Amino acid sequence: MAFEKLGQLGQQAQDWFDLWQQRHPVVAFPISVWLRNREDRGYEYTALLSYHGFFSVFPLLTVGVTLLGFSLKGNPTLRSKLLDTVFARIPIVGEQLEQQIGGLEGNGFVLVIAVGITLWAGIGVVRVAQDAFNTMWSISIMHWPAFFPKLARALGAVVVLGGAFVAATVAAGIAIFAFDLSAVERIANVLTSMLLNALMLLVVFKVLTVSDVGWRSLIPGAVAGGISLWALQLLGGVYIETVILGASAIYGSFAMAIGLLVWLSLVAKIVLLAAEINVVAAKRLWPRSFTGGNLTEADEQSFAEVRTRSIRKIGQTTAATKRHDSSSGTTA
Repeated sequence: MAFEKLGQLGQQAQDWFDLWQQRHPVVAFPISVWLRNREDRGYEYTALLSYHGFFSVFPLLTVGVTLLGFSLKGNPTLRSKLLDTVFARIPIVGEQLEQQIGGLEGNGFVLVIAVGITLWAGIGVVRVAQDAFNTMWSISIMHWPAFFPKLARALGAVVVLGGAFVAATVAAGIAIFAFDLSAVERIANVLTSMLLNALMLLVVFKVLTVSDVGWRSLIPGAVAGGISLWALQLLGGVYIETVILGASAIYGSFAMAIGLLVWLSLVAKIVLLAAEINVVAAKRLWPRSFTGGNLTEADEQSFAEVRTRSIRKIGQTTAATKRHDSSSGTTA
């Protein structure tokens, strides 16, 4: 009897909090983002992005080193400083990568083919990101881009990511390590790094989403993601080196690989949540009920999108709706 009363009190407290958060946007909005991320298979896409990112980082860095070596052939000092800054911002394996990754060699057609093959091996993570963003915006699989348009979008995103990553890491390095700068200059450099991260995400969200989403709708998530990525660049490496690599007695020789996977997972989670902020804000998918007992219009709209976005052919909507209605005990 006592346990039943405790259960009832717990349920009442949960219902009270659910109704309370729906009346307070500051709490309701992040809860709605979390719920939508769960419905959009955010955990699955985070794992996929981490996996593909782990195998994409090496070929993409190889292409980057090759292009920098070609474009800055006449200025090896600037090339070396630029590469040092970029690799220094990659936690755990940055130093090892700088020692082991070299540029591709060759002339003319052979070099182009080599760069193309290496780039193809590295854009898997971007193709997964496209699928994730299209899922978030509830775009039917029928309207996802075909092979060549999808490849073009992925290559465009890689160019944006590469350029923004170099610019943002240089700015972050100046802001953090240049102790001779004044306080105002250091703050300006921090803001510049955040701005570059936000602009990178803004363009990536636009390029990798099939839906004609306006630029203004992508700004909230880009700003939130830009700030979060800067914080991760500053603090993520410290966390991983102390927590993950500090447990090398447990992980053994796998500690470094696990640390890199953790860092990539954090990056993927930030990017996906930032994209989800745009979806929830643009479609006004809040407030939501996290208990399922106090459903709102936003809940119904989100449920309807989840039911219909996997439709692959015309006429499947009715069948899917009937199955949902029959499972919920209603007649279509």
